[in-house]
Parts: sequence; structure tokens; C-alpha cells
Amino acid sequence: MRQRKEKEQTCHPLSLLSFFLSTQMERMLAVALLAAALVWGGHSLLSQAQENQRRRWQEEERRQNRKRIITSFLLAGVAATVGAVALPVAVVAAVHALGFSAGGIVAGSYAASMMSAAAVANGGGVAATSTVAMLQSVGATGVVSSVVPLVGGAITGGITFLGSFFRR
Repeated sequence: MRQRKEKEQTCHPLSLLSFFLSTQMERMLAVALLAAALVWGGHSLLSQAQENQRRRWQEEERRQNRKRIITSFLLAGVAATVGAVALPVAVVAAVHALGFSAGGIVAGSYAASMMSAAAVANGGGVAATSTVAMLQSVGATGVVSSVVPLVGGAITGGITFLGSFFRR
């Protein structure tokens, strides 16, 4: 029995070397795994930071887009109001400039030549539904149809709203 115990206690030199190498290999493998985990973890943290930055940029872009749309609607509303007021005034001023006035058609004006051409075309009289009669009505009263402010507001508001998307 004693011989058996001595034999068990003595280790063969090759088995010691294989134990040492396997321990060294395990250590190297552990170090490599640790390094890989650190690199992967760092990459994971970096990509998470990049993802957070991308989300912040997207949120800021959404905020800027909402602000731009609200501003565009406000500008369009102001422009539509100005157009609804300014277009009728401009139409009345243009009609007066053509020669249609509160006192009638001004002699020698463009309105006089229009009236003359309309009278010749209708056999001596101007029809009550003609363009000359309508322009004379606007010139005499200074009031335009209720459609003119709507058209003016729609045109100026629409142009302003669409134009606001093309500025930077």
C-alpha cells in the first residue's frame, strides 16, 4: 500500500508540463475573453450613445418642422387678411385709373374708348350686363363684389403658405 501512495504522490514531469500549459492557456483565453468583452461593451456603449444622439436630432428636427408649419400658417393668415383688404382697394383704384369715376366716365380716357366700342357693338347702347357697365358701377360706388376679397385672400395666403416652405 505504501508503494501505491508514493506512486500517486509523485507526478510525472509531462503531466506537470501539460497542467502548466493548460493553466496558461486558460489564463490567456480568459484575458482574451475579457478583452473581447471590454471591446464589445465599449462598442455597445458607443452605439447606445450614437443612438441617443440620433434620437435627440430627430426630436429637434420634429420640433423645428412643427415650428416651421405653425409659422407658415400664421404668415399665410396674415397675408390672406392683407390680400382680402388690399385687393378690393387696388381694384377700385385701378377702375378709377381707367376712367370710371363717381361722376361717370371721364372723357378721353380708356373707359371712354371701351364705352364707345361697346355701344358700336350693341347698335348704339351699352348693355346693362356688359363689362363697361360693371366697371362703371364699381367706379361710381367704390364697392367691389364680395368675391374679390375672397379671391385676394386666397391668392395671397396660398402663395405665402407655399412660399414659406421654400425658404431656408
